[in-house]
Amino acid sequence: MLASKALIECKTLTLTELGRNLPTTARTKHNIKRIDRLLGNTHLHQERLAVYQWHASLICSGNPMPIVLVDWSDIREHKRIMALRASIAFNGRSITLYEKSYPLSEQCSKASHNGF
Repeated sequence: MLASKALIECKTLTLTELGRNLPTTARTKHNIKRIDRLLGNTHLHQERLAVYQWHASLICSGNPMPIVLVDWSDIREHKRIMALRASIAFNGRSITLYEKSYPLSEQCSKASHNGF
């Protein structure tokens, strides 16, 4: 939950910036290390759907009818991987609610849109 609050407060989305914006009394270098361990947590990656659901409920709780933006993004141009991402505008920035990656060959296909 602290990382989500830091995410909302950050001006840029970097590991270092998230650590600097953690609302704790710990030293900055310890907060940066804390975010590094969080982002590298393989168990958390396996639970990402539950994290997306919790994050969406936290952000959208004050607005029962948020405007959801859905867009394709290039993840790795040289590896030809694309992401289909749903996000909302919040405090002048885009906050991801859910995303899924696809090979470039499936970009904008009906199957990928239906699977999303």
